[in-house]
Amino acid sequence: MFTLLWHYPLTPVYSAPRFHPGNASALQMQVQARHRGYGRHPAPARLSAAYLHSTFYPDFYERFHVSARQLALGNLIGEQRRELRLWNSYRRSRILQSLTLIHGEGLVVTGPPSPPTPFLPLQERTYTVVISPEGPSILRATMQFTFDGAQTLALPVTGTRIVSWCWPPDWGNPVQERLTWLTELLPSRTGVTQRRKLRRWPRRAFEFSVRVHAQDRRTLDSALFDWSSLRWALPIFPHVSRLDRPVIAGAYVIETDTTGREFQTGGLAMLWYDARHSEVIQIADIRPDRIVLTHPLLSHWPRGTRLYPARSAHLHAAPEHTYWHDDAGSVRVVFELDEPGEATADIPATHYRGYPVFDWRPDRSQDPIARYVRLSHVLDEHTGLTSVLDRPNRPYRGDTLHFLLDGRTQRDMGRRWLYRLAGRYRYVWLPSGTHDVHLVQPASAADTALVIQWSGYTRFARTQPNRRDLRIELRDGSIFFRRIIGYGELDAEREQLTIDAPLDQRLDPGNVRLISFMTRTALAHDDVVIDHLTDLDGLARVTLEFSGEPDEH
Repeated sequence: MFTLLWHYPLTPVYSAPRFHPGNASALQMQVQARHRGYGRHPAPARLSAAYLHSTFYPDFYERFHVSARQLALGNLIGEQRRELRLWNSYRRSRILQSLTLIHGEGLVVTGPPSPPTPFLPLQERTYTVVISPEGPSILRATMQFTFDGAQTLALPVTGTRIVSWCWPPDWGNPVQERLTWLTELLPSRTGVTQRRKLRRWPRRAFEFSVRVHAQDRRTLDSALFDWSSLRWALPIFPHVSRLDRPVIAGAYVIETDTTGREFQTGGLAMLWYDARHSEVIQIADIRPDRIVLTHPLLSHWPRGTRLYPARSAHLHAAPEHTYWHDDAGSVRVVFELDEPGEATADIPATHYRGYPVFDWRPDRSQDPIARYVRLSHVLDEHTGLTSVLDRPNRPYRGDTLHFLLDGRTQRDMGRRWLYRLAGRYRYVWLPSGTHDVHLVQPASAADTALVIQWSGYTRFARTQPNRRDLRIELRDGSIFFRRIIGYGELDAEREQLTIDAPLDQRLDPGNVRLISFMTRTALAHDDVVIDHLTDLDGLARVTLEFSGEPDEH
C-alpha cells in the first residue's frame, strides 16, 4: 500500500524513493520552448516532483484494533475469564455506540462504562469476558462492536462446555479400562501374515458402576438427562491422590506426587471433595512433586481432597439404571475418551533373534490355557467322506494368560508392554512357562549337546517352527536363549538335542529350574481390558490371548 506525500516546496520526504514524475516532464518542455522563442531569460526555477512511498501508516492508523481475531476457548471447564484490548488508532475521537452479544448465553462482558462509550484519539480500553459453565454445550457467539458512522467490528467466540463427572465408581467391582487398536491382517494360504497398524494410538474407554441415593441420585439423573450425548471431564479414577495440606483459592500450584500418574501438560485435572463440590483445572506444567496451573483456583480445598488426572470423554453407550428402591440404585456407564491414549512403548526387554521376549510370569491362581489351531480347510461335497486340506502343515499355538500388576512400577511396565504389542501388530517371543524339556545328564560349559528325557521330540517336533527355540532358566536366576539345530534318539529313555551355542557354564540337572519352548507370537485381538481392582498403588488384572505364527522366519 502506498501514500502520496507532499512537502512544500515539492521536495521528496525520504531519500532514494521510487520516482514518480507526474506532469513534470511536460512542464519542463514548455519552459524550454518558451526560452528558445523569446531569447535570453533568467534560468527557470528547478522543478521537483512528487514521490510514491511505502509506509505502515494505513496499516495501524485510522481504524480500530482488537487484541484477538477470535476467542477460540476450546474445552470450557468451570468459569473462564479472558481479557480483550480495544484500541482507537484514529487521530480523532470516536464513540462506541453499542456492544452486542449474539448467541451469548452464559457470557458477560465487563470493563469500561456501558455504551455509548467515548474513545479519545489513540486510546485503548480493556474488556473482560466472563464465560460461565452454564449455557449451551456448543458455544458459537459473536461480540459485535458498533461505532459512530455505522462502523462495526465482529469478534467470534467459540468453545465447547464440559461438565465434570463428579460421581466416583463403586470399587466393589473393578473399574475396567479398554484399549483398542486397529490392525489390518493380510494372511497367506501358508499362514505367513502381513500386518499393518492403522491407529497410532489406541482408543481408550472406561466402564464402571456408580452407587447413588437421595440427592446424589437425583443430581446424577438430571445430569444424564441433559448431557448424555455431550462431553464430560472424566477423572482417571485409578490415578487418585490426596492433598497433604490445604490449598487456598487463587493458588497456581498444587503439591502432589505425580510419579506414574497420568497428568498431562495442557491437560485437565479435577479436585473432588464430594459429588457437589469439585473443580476442574487445567495444567500448565508438571513436576515430580507438584502441578502448575494455567489459571488460579476458584475455591479453597481442605486437606484430604482427592486430586485426579482428567480427560475429555463422552458416553459410549446409554447408561443402564438399576433401582433398588424409589430413591437408591446404581448406574453402569461406559465412557470413551476424546483424547488419544498416548504412552511410551519403551521396554527394558531381552531381545532374541530380532524380537523382544515377553518374559512376564502369569498369575497361577487362574489356570493358563494353551491350544493348537491349524489353518485347515474341510472339503465336503455332502455325498461322501470329507477330506481336510492343511496347506501350512503347521499349527498355531494359542495361549491365554492372566497377569496381576501390583503397584505403580508393575502397572507402568504392563502398560508399556501393551503399547509395545499395539494390539495384533507386533511379534514377541512367548515362553510356554511349562517344563517342556527335562535334562537328565550334565553338560560342560563348552558342550552344545543336551541329553534329555525321551519326550518324542525326534519323532514329532523335529526342529519345526515353534518347537526349536528354548528358554533355559537356572535356579540362580540365570536365563539363556538357544535354538535347537539337531536332534536324535539315544535309547528308549533318552534323546539328544544340539543347540546353536554353548552356555559357557556347566549345566547340571539339579540346577535347572525350567526349560521351555518359545513361540513367536502376537496378541490375538486388538482389544485389551485392564481390570483396576484398586487405585494405582494396588492391584490390576489383565488377561492376554496370544496367537502364534506358524512360520517365524
